[in-house]
Amino acid sequence: MILKIGKKDYELKLGFAAIDYLDSIYKANIDGIIEYGMGLNMLVLGLRNEDITVGYHFIKAGTILEKQKPSNDEIEEFFGSLDEKGFTDFFEKAIDCLKTQSLIKVKIAKIIRQQEKKAEAAGK
Repeated sequence: MILKIGKKDYELKLGFAAIDYLDSIYKANIDGIIEYGMGLNMLVLGLRNEDITVGYHFIKAGTILEKQKPSNDEIEEFFGSLDEKGFTDFFEKAIDCLKTQSLIKVKIAKIIRQQEKKAEAAGK
């Protein structure tokens, strides 16, 4: 996925560094003893719900290995420039991007299936 943020095009890639970043943001604390990274799970859930903060972290994670990363202000301006259709398109394209990332595509497919099963069960 290529995004124009500020004056630069960024190709978002999600590898181990991106997963580590997301896991540091989205953690589950188990009995106050163990912290477990939930980065990809929370990323998919948030992107599917068009959560702008999750969109921000998606961009940060996807550009983590860039020498020149987009600034927080540039990311804010990017989201601020989107109309309603552009906003929805961003989140749909972000999910599609996750499905094509070689390292995580299998895990993403499993997460999506699990979330769909939970949603279906809740609807019954």
